[in-house]
Parts: sequence; structure tokens; C-alpha cells
Amino acid sequence: MRVSVKTGLPLTRVPRFLFSLSKALEEIRRDVGGATWASLYQQRPAAAEGAIFKREWFRYFREQPVLKRVVMSWDTAFKTGAENDFSACTIWGVAENGYYLLWFWRDKVEFPELKRRMMWLASEYKPDPSAQPAVHTSRSTT
Repeated sequence: MRVSVKTGLPLTRVPRFLFSLSKALEEIRRDVGGATWASLYQQRPAAAEGAIFKREWFRYFREQPVLKRVVMSWDTAFKTGAENDFSACTIWGVAENGYYLLWFWRDKVEFPELKRRMMWLASEYKPDPSAQPAVHTSRSTT
């Protein structure tokens, strides 16, 4: 049985009022746990609240705090086909009271454009050169 991601109710054409079933489904969800529920009943193996990062941990800020340093993180790929992975970048600010996502980018680009994007972002955000890079490159076989 597939279930709506937003409401948690079964995805079906039967009117909603017929679902006093929702109590039974809630019991099942409580019994099997969030990850199993998301995988088996909602057809998405990762729970909406996240497996590592919880949604409630994220907040918006109006004024950027004083940053101790800026870190740029990349996950790169080099092809633009529909079956190929995206390249992605996140730029984080480290402050006294936590970490701030300053900017993110994701696109399918070939290497020359990826290099231009890296250079532009480095000049805009001036990441800390002493940060040890963790390099991950997705390489498609197609």
C-alpha cells in the first residue's frame, strides 16, 4: 500500500473519510519505525526527517554571524547525460555558535564549466585554504 508523503494517508481513490484505517496505519508506523515505514509504506527508503541531519536542526538567519572560517565542499561528476550524476557544492561558514550553509549549487556540467564554477565560487566566498579536502568524484561508465 502506498501512502502520501505529506499526509501519511494511503494513496488511493477511496475518499479520505473512509480511512479510520489511519489509526491502524499509525500503529504500524509506530511498531516498525520511521525508516521501515518510509521504505515499505511510502516507497522512499530515506525518511523525510533525514537519517543523519534532522530537519528541526536547520534555521534561517537574517544577518550573517561573524565567521571564523569558510569551507567549500564539492561532489563532482563530469558528464551531462540524463543518466549521469549531478555535481554539487555547498559552502559553509563556521561561527562561534554553529555552522551556517551560505550557499549551495547543483547542476550537470562538463569539466570546463565545473572548473569555471569552482573558480568563481572560490573568489566569491574565499574558503579557508587550510581545510583538508575530502574529494569524491562520481565517474559514470556510460
